[in-house]
Amino acid sequence: ATAPPAHGAGGDRAGGVGPADADRATRGVRVLRTAGDGVGVGGPQPEEPAARAFGAALCDTARRSGRYTVSVGITFIQRPDRSAIAAADRALYEVKRRGRDGHAFAHLSDPATSSDQPSRDPWSVPTSLAEEINEIVFTIDGAGRWTYLSHAWEKPVGARRDASLGCGLLAWVAADDVDTCVAGFHALSAGETETFRTEVRWLTAHGVRWFEVWARPLRTPVGDAIGAAGTLSDVTARRTAEDALRRELEFSTVITHVLERFASVGHDDLDAAIDDALEQVGRFAGVDRSYLFSFSTDLATADNTHEWCAEGIEPQIHRLQNMPLSLIAAWLPQLRDGQAVHVPRVGDLPDEMEALRAELAAEAIQSLVVVPLATGTRLLGMLGFDAVSGERRWSDQEIALLRSVANALVGLVSRHDATGQLTRQALLDPSTGLANRTTFKACVQQALAERQRAGVVAVIIAELHGFAALDDESPIVGDELRRAVVARMSATLRSPDVLARIGVDHFAVVTADGSTLVTVAAAGAR
Repeated sequence: ATAPPAHGAGGDRAGGVGPADADRATRGVRVLRTAGDGVGVGGPQPEEPAARAFGAALCDTARRSGRYTVSVGITFIQRPDRSAIAAADRALYEVKRRGRDGHAFAHLSDPATSSDQPSRDPWSVPTSLAEEINEIVFTIDGAGRWTYLSHAWEKPVGARRDASLGCGLLAWVAADDVDTCVAGFHALSAGETETFRTEVRWLTAHGVRWFEVWARPLRTPVGDAIGAAGTLSDVTARRTAEDALRRELEFSTVITHVLERFASVGHDDLDAAIDDALEQVGRFAGVDRSYLFSFSTDLATADNTHEWCAEGIEPQIHRLQNMPLSLIAAWLPQLRDGQAVHVPRVGDLPDEMEALRAELAAEAIQSLVVVPLATGTRLLGMLGFDAVSGERRWSDQEIALLRSVANALVGLVSRHDATGQLTRQALLDPSTGLANRTTFKACVQQALAERQRAGVVAVIIAELHGFAALDDESPIVGDELRRAVVARMSATLRSPDVLARIGVDHFAVVTADGSTLVTVAAAGAR
């Protein structure tokens, strides 16, 4: 709302604006904000009828606007008029009292200048309201230089406002967000939009922070753009909370994907499932390499069994086989205790780990973190992340992700080991490792089903006479004899033939399709 001069029709310099002036002034009241953290401040209660009328007119216009947040602007001619300031305070007080939000600003116009040219600093005399609100109130000229900054600038930015005035706004904007700001303010200047709002990273003395930028154009009475006015709000806390929530959701998605894949994977797809899990967690954590090491039962050596590498990162799995665990002997106590080993900077490893430091340097690793794979007191291996392109310190969330995948891997491997053990018990003879009677019958049926038209399927039965008595008298000698017989019989077989133990002292061979009676007789003789 533009107040008329403090002299002339409707008022004088001492008495402030009159009711007629207030009515004329408030015809131009516009809503400058439609969302955000507008702040209403109750100001003085002016006694002058003109000020009250001015405030009431502004408030009535604000009510009619139908918008949520209201900004009350006043242009002063020659000097700030106390009654007009009181009127703005009164208007804002009325807006606040009706449960609405708003803020106010002031604008000084110098009558000595052309009507087409604004003063050098159009906000050089702001109201107390502009100085007390939490948002940073600003104006910039057509070149994007600060021409006004409220006191709220100094604390979040860490710079004196008198030293900042005249500097370009973009000097504080992070490089990745400059184009967004340039495009937005250009649209304001070109009249393509009446408001501009965005969130950018702001380079402050306290580090990079997120600021919401809201602005609208400043124009001369003839409509020429001369800059912009608006507010800056520090939204770092909100952005941080949103980022943390989004990260948690992504974390849950990755873990759910890995667990679902592990729950349904068959033995033949086990390696592919582990590779997929390493890729999922590696991409989520933004690492250069994720990997799995399997330890030998005597903890003498380790094999890099699975590995995922980001684009451009050289794989190392081929050179990390049968690696002596003495290389990481200092880590084993931590891994046995279930603790993660976090090395933010490989160069800081102590001298007694010089051999490991040299190996990691050969792999171009700058930082790493590993977590154990263990069941009970047995250490099975380790799962880890490598940083190759730069040093890195992993967050607690990323280490927790590694632990979750490691625990899922232990469960997967244990389940498949148990399944494999049950399978072996169901299909193999426990004392010789040969196919048992059930497996043998299945092999005979398969051979019959697949035999060629001209071939025969034959079964050769071999009995060890007197073996049962020997086995009862001396089980140890019986086991040794059984193993020796199995070894000799196995040596005479062709690769497709199947040898089975079908009784205490009975063995059988099923010949493969394509056999003839001559070859079967020869096999029996052998």
